[in-house]
This record gives sequence, C-alpha cells and structure tokens, in this order.
Amino acid sequence: MTERDTYLEALQRFAGDLRMVQQVEASMESRGVTFTADHYELLVATYLGARELAGAQRLFDRMAQEGITPPASVRWDVALATARAGRTAEALALLDQLHADGVAPEPRHAHGVLSVYLGAGRFPAARAVLRQMAQRGQAATPAEYERFLRDCLDRRAIKDTRTIVDLMLQVDQRPAPGLATQLVAMIARAGHTDRALELLERLRSAGVELPGDVHTELLLAHAKAGDAEAAQAALGAMRAGGIEPTSFHRNAVLEARLAAEDVDGAWADALALAADGRIPSGANLEGLIDVSLTKGRRAAASGVLDWMVILGVPVPPAKAAEILTRHLKAGELDTAWALFEELTARGVPADRRVARDLVERLVRAGRLDEAAGLLERLRAAGTLTHGRHFGSLLQALVGAKRMDEAVVMLERLLAAGVTPTSADASKLLGALIKAKEYERAGALIASLQDAGVSVDEPTYRELMWAHARAGEHEPAQAMYDRMVAAGITPDERHQKALEWASGETRRRLPDEPGGDAAAPAPASAPAPVEPA
Repeated sequence: MTERDTYLEALQRFAGDLRMVQQVEASMESRGVTFTADHYELLVATYLGARELAGAQRLFDRMAQEGITPPASVRWDVALATARAGRTAEALALLDQLHADGVAPEPRHAHGVLSVYLGAGRFPAARAVLRQMAQRGQAATPAEYERFLRDCLDRRAIKDTRTIVDLMLQVDQRPAPGLATQLVAMIARAGHTDRALELLERLRSAGVELPGDVHTELLLAHAKAGDAEAAQAALGAMRAGGIEPTSFHRNAVLEARLAAEDVDGAWADALALAADGRIPSGANLEGLIDVSLTKGRRAAASGVLDWMVILGVPVPPAKAAEILTRHLKAGELDTAWALFEELTARGVPADRRVARDLVERLVRAGRLDEAAGLLERLRAAGTLTHGRHFGSLLQALVGAKRMDEAVVMLERLLAAGVTPTSADASKLLGALIKAKEYERAGALIASLQDAGVSVDEPTYRELMWAHARAGEHEPAQAMYDRMVAAGITPDERHQKALEWASGETRRRLPDEPGGDAAAPAPASAPAPVEPA
C-alpha cells in the first residue's frame, strides 16, 4: 500500500470529522504527498459537511490549479452549500455553469437545486428541474407546487398551469381545491372556456373535489377578485342554465360587492337577500361592518350588529369593539352606551379598552352615578378589576365634594381585594386631611397599608402635622410608626412633628395668629417651623 493509499484510507476513516481530516491534510502537505481527485473529493465533502465553505473553495481552487476536474456530485454539493450560506448569486452562477456543461443534478441534489431556483424566482429553470424530478418519480413539497401554481396565476400562464398540474399528477400530487378553483377560473376569465372545463375534468378525475359546477367556480373566483359585475353575470349564466342560485351563490355576489367596497350595492344585495327570506353569511355581515366603517357610516355598522343579534349570528367581539370605539370618538356617548348594554346583555364579551373608555367618558360628562354603577358591574364581571380603572371616578367624586361616596367606594374595593394606585389613594387622603377628617384618614391609611397599598411620604407627614397642631401625640406617633413600617425613612421633619405633638416645643407656629407673642421660644431652642 502506497503512502497516498494510506492517507486515502485515513480520510475515509475520519470522514465527517473536520478536525481529524484537517490533521490528515496537514500531514500530507508536510510530507509532500500528492493529492489525487479521490483525496480532494473526501476533503471537500468533509469541509462542506462542517459548513466550512471557505475551506471547500480553497480546495476547489487547488484542484483547478492542478488540472483536476471535480466530480459532478461534488460540484453540486458546493453549489448547494453556497446557497445555504446565503450567497445566492454565487450559488446560481455555479448552478448555471453546471447546466451549461450539460450536467444534470443527481436525484439527491434535485430537490435542493429546485429550492434554490424557486427562492431566487427563477421559475423557468425550476420548472426544468421539476420535470426531471417527475421523470424519476420524485415529488416536490406541497408548498413548492403551490408557489409554481401561484406564479402561473400571477402571470395568467395557461400553458404552464396545465404543465405543472400534469407534473403533479405524475407523482400522485394534487393541488388544493381552493387553488384549483382559482386556476380554472383564471383560464375561463381569459376566454378559454373549453380549456377551463378540460382542466376541471382532469382535476376531478384525479380525485380533486371541487365545490359545485363550473358556474359556481367562476362565480367564486369573480367574487374573490372583487369583480362584482362579472360575478353578477355568472349568476345570470347559472339562471340561464336552469340552475337557481342559492343563498351561497348570492352571498358570493355580495362578497364581490364588499371586496369592491361598493357600500350601496352591498347593502342593496343584503336587503334583497333578507326580503327573500335569506340572510347574508356571517363573513358578509362582518364585511358589511368593515365597508360601512370605511365609508364613515357608523349607524349602518351598528345596524349590522343589531341584525346579527336578531338573526342569532355570533357577534365578533373585535368588530363590536371597533364600532363602539368609533361612536365614542365621535362623541356619541349615549349611542355607544346603549349599544354596549345591549351587546353585553346578549352575552357578547365586553372589550376591556372600550369598557374603560366608556367609564372615562361618563366621568368626563359628569355622569358619576352611571359611571359608578357601570364600573361596579364590570368589576363583578371580571372586566375591569384593577385599581387604576377606578382612579378617575375616585378623583371626580372628590372634586364634586362627594367625599363620603369616594371613601365608601375605596373601602368596598379594598374589601373586594382590588388595590387602588398609590397616587389615587394619596389624593383621596389629602382631601380628607384638608377636610380635617383626620381620624377617618388614619383609619383609611391603616386599611390601605394592610392591603399592601403604599401611601406617599407627604401624606404621612401632612397627617402627622395635623395631629401635632391639635396636640394629639398618640395619633401622630401611630402615624409615624405606620410610616416607618411602610419602609419610609423618617427625617427631622417627622421628628419635629412628634415633638410638637408631645408639647416639647411651643404649640403655635410662627405664621399662626399670636404665634410669636403668645409663646416666645427659648433662646436655646429655636422655634420649629413645619417643613414644606
């Protein structure tokens, strides 16, 4: 056995192990052993397997310098590895050169080559590979066949459509019924009715079940294209052929009106259906909502919701939310509220954002009782369950001098496990302190603290000073203790409030009537001033 054979055997043994193969390669180079085509083929395969494209290309260049022609399989491997590395232009150049050299891809490479051509939009070359695959009994993936056929649809390529379908059927593959319908309709719209019927029959004989006859297929195709006039003509052709259109067919025409955003025509067709004792489909009712909103007809869109409720058609929550939002943005609060009440009473889930906006607008309109009642229902229903949802109403009640109701609401929320925001709680406490309801404020702080709601430091300090002014040391001390328990670090301002409450300093602040004259401060103890 020669030294070259020994190294060849080593490369075969370590195939797939890049590190070991590189060591063998380095050993051959250091010993001056000549590389043969077999050595290079094994080396390139290992580099490609490890996705070391640069190393593979280096070996390719050496082979070219040494006049060694790489095997076709290796050239295909390199081209596909180049494509996988994202270097599509280089990969296409390599593939084109292979085709120019008359080298066809092997079965194991064919699908990869097809994917590269499809990814680059090179449909003619991809069709050639697909034809070779079909001759060998190889099938592409359903997604790849669909891409071929979608390309035919985009180009209205009748001949290529028939070719691709034939290649699919050769390997026992079939287009999806919906896509097949579009292909038949595309050919018929081009005026080739005979070819459309021929393709339809070819597909049906292969087991592709298409819904209805050719008139229905054409009608659906026109509807999806938004060609209302053509759809109406297809409907007339059905009647002329002795076929009475069903609700399904008439809904297809309505679908075409909606696709064309013909709001007047769509409503006319929908009402005509209703007059004949038929109803628009759920999808078309949703389409009526969309086209009505697009044209700014909020009342018409709301009417569709009423229609759906009457007919027992499930109301899409997202559509209902969109209509309610439009009414609210237009300032139509009463309309939105009445519709909201009707829909929720019928079991349509309330949209959280719409519910919140509705409450906010009721509050802004000063309709606080209605807002409070709605909020309570929404809380009980689990729609608005966060404390922040009640903030604007709490503040509005305080602003309207309805302090008792605000406190009762906050206490009810805490009892139900709903925690208000710190800011909302602090504002209410501030209002209670200003109203000199110190005891009530202290009790509320205790409840908030027990519920895990933080109260800001200024509120604690303000209430401490309120007790201090009244000489109430025990409540001031209790508030101080609660503040410390809440994790707020006290400073001299809080200490001075305690001293003031205990009588350690004079009882009147300098800015109070008779403050300076009534009790002059000792020289050793400057009169404390309540910090701002």
